[in-house]
Amino acid sequence: MTCRDTSEIIKIVLDPDERLRDYSFQKESCGRLIGEENLIGRWLFGKTAGEILEIDLADFEQLITQEDDLKHFLALKHFVAVQKGLAVLLGRTPGGLEDSCSVEYIDHSPAGLKMVAHLRPW
Repeated sequence: MTCRDTSEIIKIVLDPDERLRDYSFQKESCGRLIGEENLIGRWLFGKTAGEILEIDLADFEQLITQEDDLKHFLALKHFVAVQKGLAVLLGRTPGGLEDSCSVEYIDHSPAGLKMVAHLRPW
C-alpha cells in the first residue's frame, strides 16, 4: 500500500543579525523524513535573510554547480523553499494554513530565530 501522507518541511535558523546559520529541507512521508537536509548551504550561509530574498532564481542557477540534473533540480527546489520560508519569517508574505508556506512554529532566543514550516507542493 502506498503512503499518501507527504509534506515538505523547511527549518531555518538565523543568527541575531538575521544571517542564515542553518537550514534543512526534507520531505516527510509516512512519518519519516527523506531526502537531502542541506544541499545549498555553502552558497547561502552567512548571507542576511534580505540578501537571500534579493537573489533571483536564474542568477542562483548560474551560481550553483551540481554533478547531475537531479541534484541541480533539488538545489533549485531547496533555494525556493529557503526563500519562501524567509519571506514568511520577515513578514513579506503570510504564513497561514492556506498559504504556500505554513508556519508550524517560530522560536526567538538570544541565539537568533528558528522557524519550522510546511510547504505546499509546487
